Amino acid sequence: IEFARGLAVEWQYVDLAEEVLLALERKGGLSEELASELGLVKCEIYAEGARREGDPDKRDQLYSKAVDAFRQYLDQNPRSAVIGEAQRGYVDVSNQYAQSLAKRYDEAVGDEAIALREQITAVLEEALKYTSDLKDGLRGDGTEWPAEQKIEWARVMYARGQMYHTLARISDEGAFFYSQAESTLEELAARVGEKTPQGLMAYLELADVYLSQGRSQGAVDFAEFVV
Repeated sequence: IEFARGLAVEWQYVDLAEEVLLALERKGGLSEELASELGLVKCEIYAEGARREGDPDKRDQLYSKAVDAFRQYLDQNPRSAVIGEAQRGYVDVSNQYAQSLAKRYDEAVGDEAIALREQITAVLEEALKYTSDLKDGLRGDGTEWPAEQKIEWARVMYARGQMYHTLARISDEGAFFYSQAESTLEELAARVGEKTPQGLMAYLELADVYLSQGRSQGAVDFAEFVV
């Protein structure tokens, strides 16, 4: 498993990493824990391969595979010992895939732009539905909120804010999605503390959200607070 992960992450030999994992899968005899880890690594190699791929077409193909693989893993392994890692992976890779597509959308015209917008919307709508339940499950009740759970909640909220920002940039309903991005990131900073690492990251993203709307002074204010 570590060899396959290294092939994908360090050398970008994603196809070869797949072969290694498939051979291991066919061999069988794995414990339940190792079989679960094997399934998750199959998702991770696509994601890591995509992050390190320089060619936009190949990168987005790998991101698409990663999103599908994570979603399938979550559906088939709800009681997995590594379910938390799988949930984080699905949220992160959906967000990153949409951002990668959005970069191409910025330069696209005509039918290509329409197709990319539909693709981005489909990826993010599904991911946002998933993170809605996930964030509610992680949210503290105001009395006891374990630090690890708090950080995971902040991570999900930050990803949601970025997803709404991406949708705002490509949608005809930009004003609505900008509003959702702002309220999500503001809630994040308020709940975990605006001077925590997670709160400062939320403010940096808010600066970008304001800048995308042409609200330059607001963007400067958020950025200056972080500095």
